[in-house]
Amino acid sequence: MNEPARATSDITRLGEYGSVGRQFLTGTPPTSMTFEVPRLFRPEALVEVEIVAAVAAGR
Repeated sequence: MNEPARATSDITRLGEYGSVGRQFLTGTPPTSMTFEVPRLFRPEALVEVEIVAAVAAGR
């Protein structure tokens, strides 16, 4: 399974992004990577997240 990738235009706010993620992801967090970019696709956005989800066969 691929790991989630997060892009932010302000890496100094990484702690805030992590605290929001912990509200939704319980248990051991998945492996992920975060990187800083000069700008995001939507200028008003603070972070972009790419996630790949797996669904069990037959569902």
